[in-house]
Amino acid sequence: MRVAAILISCLATMGCAGLYDPQSDLAKCHDPFGKFAVEACTRVIESDQVGPKQKVAALVDRAIAHRSRGASQESIKDLDQAIGIDGTNAETYFIRGRLYFELRQYDEAIENYDVAVKLNPKYAGAYNSRGHTHFTRHEWQLAIDDYTRAIEANPQADFWRNRGEAHMALGQTVLALADFEEAIRRDPDTSPRAYMQRAGARALSGEFDAALADYDTFIDRAGKELLLDGAFFVKPMIARAYLERGDVFSCKEDLASAIASYSAAIDTIASYGERFDKSRDLAQAHIRRSEAQLAAGHQAEAKADRDKALALDPDLVSKIEQWSRERKAAGLPALLFGPDNPAATD
Repeated sequence: MRVAAILISCLATMGCAGLYDPQSDLAKCHDPFGKFAVEACTRVIESDQVGPKQKVAALVDRAIAHRSRGASQESIKDLDQAIGIDGTNAETYFIRGRLYFELRQYDEAIENYDVAVKLNPKYAGAYNSRGHTHFTRHEWQLAIDDYTRAIEANPQADFWRNRGEAHMALGQTVLALADFEEAIRRDPDTSPRAYMQRAGARALSGEFDAALADYDTFIDRAGKELLLDGAFFVKPMIARAYLERGDVFSCKEDLASAIASYSAAIDTIASYGERFDKSRDLAQAHIRRSEAQLAAGHQAEAKADRDKALALDPDLVSKIEQWSRERKAAGLPALLFGPDNPAATD
């Protein structure tokens, strides 16, 4: 009985030399989204029957498992430990950089990406992610430089899309349009976002009909395909597409179509989930529809929309109306999503 009790205790704790076979745990650990991943990784890490490489791999896998469960600090501790054992793995620094980016610790994120690309100068993903970090900090040229390095290391359509966004932020519409064109040429079935991005660049270049075709493509595909990324961000993107589309129709002086597009934006915004603050987006849509209604001679409808917008965000309404007057006085198209967008937020 005493021997049986000891054996049961050893099996339960995996503490008896020669009784623990790490292979099963290694497999579970390598599936960081699995239910028992953290526990399996921990047993591997604490075992004296695995070598340094397996311990590092288990630490990285456990870090990913912690991250998927929202335990970012625990993830970073694991990656710190992994790097302490082996500081030559570029991917470990890359993953730690991603975690610091999610925590908005951008300096630390860039430091980790710097090490990743030093260890692997052809690490396209690290260049791309460092570009994202620079983009988030409005360091547009640094972002462009990194996206270019990513393209040189591994030419993927998404890297051209990302560089196009950075060119747009600098007001370099021609370069942005060329990047979006290349992204779609390389991958016609690319994410619907590419068509949304190209639509904006085309509109700012005065290619209104081509822009409208791209907005229609985006709206048609987004609700189906972007659900794969999670429904959380889909409706705001579609609402933005309707808003921008309305501006293009306004520039074409097709006021009926503009009003219809702004109305579609308002309906989409109204259906946002509870996690969104709808007020700013609704204010923007109502004031834009108000201007189209006024231009169409619909005085009562224009006033009703403006009153709704003022009730939602009077400061934004004032900025947009001032911007509209200035654009009109200069004879420029009133595309609210341009580089001088008064509705833009950080």
